[in-house]
Amino acid sequence: MRRFLPAFLVVALFAPPAIAQVAIVNPRVTTDSSIDCSSAAEVVRQITKPGMTDEQKAVACWRFMLDHFYHWFPPYEDSSPEPVRDFAKAINSYGFSPCFGNAPVLTDLWEACGLKTRSWTITGHSIPEVYYGGAWHMLDADARGFGRKADGQIASVEELAADPKLLTDPPGGKSDPYYPFGAPDFSCAPLIPWGRPATMVSLYTSRRDNYRYNKRAVAGHPMFLDLRPGETLTLNYANEGKWFHFDKLPKDMTWKNAAVADGPVVETRLDKGPASYDNKLTYGNGTLNWEPPINATRAEDLLWSGSNNVKLVSDASLSPTGRLSPIDPNKPLVAVFRVSCPWVLVEANFGFTGPFAAGELKVEVSTDGGHAWAEPKLQPGPTSHQGAEVFNYPLTEQVAGKYEYLIRVTCAGSLAGIHFENTFQVAQLSLPRLHPGKNVVTVSRGPDEGVVQLLLRGDKAAKERYIVESSGLNVNKSLTAEKRDVPATVVYKLTAPADLKAISMGGQLSTSRGELPMIAGEYSFDGGKTWTQAFKLEKNENPQNTQFEEDVRADVPAGVKTREALFRYTIRGDSEHKPGKQAATIEAIRLYGYYALPQPEGAKLKVDVAWTETAGGKSADKSHSLVADKFPASFDLTCGGDAVQLESITMTPVK
Repeated sequence: MRRFLPAFLVVALFAPPAIAQVAIVNPRVTTDSSIDCSSAAEVVRQITKPGMTDEQKAVACWRFMLDHFYHWFPPYEDSSPEPVRDFAKAINSYGFSPCFGNAPVLTDLWEACGLKTRSWTITGHSIPEVYYGGAWHMLDADARGFGRKADGQIASVEELAADPKLLTDPPGGKSDPYYPFGAPDFSCAPLIPWGRPATMVSLYTSRRDNYRYNKRAVAGHPMFLDLRPGETLTLNYANEGKWFHFDKLPKDMTWKNAAVADGPVVETRLDKGPASYDNKLTYGNGTLNWEPPINATRAEDLLWSGSNNVKLVSDASLSPTGRLSPIDPNKPLVAVFRVSCPWVLVEANFGFTGPFAAGELKVEVSTDGGHAWAEPKLQPGPTSHQGAEVFNYPLTEQVAGKYEYLIRVTCAGSLAGIHFENTFQVAQLSLPRLHPGKNVVTVSRGPDEGVVQLLLRGDKAAKERYIVESSGLNVNKSLTAEKRDVPATVVYKLTAPADLKAISMGGQLSTSRGELPMIAGEYSFDGGKTWTQAFKLEKNENPQNTQFEEDVRADVPAGVKTREALFRYTIRGDSEHKPGKQAATIEAIRLYGYYALPQPEGAKLKVDVAWTETAGGKSADKSHSLVADKFPASFDLTCGGDAVQLESITMTPVK
């Protein structure tokens, strides 16, 4: 988020204020009874131990999914034509999806353990397999069960299909739990369960429509947050009814759930948002609010690329927190602000007081890194506050479902009282947990990194807008070669605010069945002089599958300093025009650039923890505050009562 402006511009254009506080790079709060869910690799590091067998690792990952994911409708975002399958997004923002969202998230954990995986679709139900000990094994985290053969080994999909008794009465033992209500059938009637293991038999034994599909997990999104001066992050276990209303939800928002065995009929109202089958789990809301103290903030902490003719002024006569003013009063100032949130945004507002001089005023918002801009509508309301004009712009229409946005203000006067209010959706099960007695709370930081990204899917204009160069390319909702026997290439670019440390290159790729047309990805750190291959698909070992997901992370070589990376995709269609053949296509592009973002010295983070203790049927609200000036920092938190529920965690940089 910071250090985007070159140092000489900061010195030349801005009068640096006295720095009272600094940003905190990627702050995190965990407890000894919870898991840091920031990435699949981080989760695996915590749930596995040295000396574990591959089966023990596989089961540990399965249990993590039982404890952090529930079955509901699949969330969709603009960046992909498929449901959310990126581990970081799925676990931290949502915490729910049906089987075909659950399976790839579990395979991501297994692969973080170094294990090989694959997935199946059986009569509409998706399940993953993991390979170890010379055989495949099926562990279903959505229907919540797996069975063992007589030799004690966990059965595979094909073994279950061949022998129904491995489901109804597995001779080597059952998992705990073991298919407590079966897999809910989204395709037939949402949230209505199929039934117990005896009913599940029909899914496995109808082998005529069982097929394997390639790995569909997605990677790249990091849980990074640069918490700047004046910025406050709050994670709430409860919600305010604000959730991301993603596409493809049923129009009829009320469903009757069929009875489970002899259980009651339960009504689920989808318009109230995600909820588990038993209604014990839903979602949480968080807030990321920012009121930058201009008189105690560095320009590089406040302004983003594209800012021009602007200076920071600490004059308290017009604003107690300082103001932004034009360097040349005869020209308008241009101030660009960036908001980046690792959780999915559901609501946002931007406002300020000013301008303090008559003249041009224009406010614009961008959700694609500044390539395209739109003007949000000014909210009607009070027009003055303590003699200054008040401006407020609702941004929900533009930013819902996104993870970052830019605001550009062009005005002839000054800006003061700048404020951002952002609400995001957070998965309840990903939050830290507390228990009665002593809890150890740890305040730590993630990597010294920030991220820039480029995510493209079915928008033809967007795909064209970002192209650096191309050859033989047909751009529509997807990218294809103009001629099937002539390779097409397309190059995209990412520019970071500081030296890149690593990149991630990927996308959703589609091909015909059978023989696989070639799709390749390469990246360059020297402006295209040399290219390194990220992936190359030219052989389909599974002819039943037509879709591939690729996400390859690569570190910038030691000694190479660059803020720019180029990405080249090559597509070669079929050379023979036979019936059933079709060109290879790229359905979605995923590019991430991870750049150096060192933690400044003198960082202090205030952490407020609030919880509820229940004893004897009565509840009491409790809270505790501390200031961490080193990372990691741990402290003991003693909770009373018979039950404890975390309510919120608030973090903000302080002096």
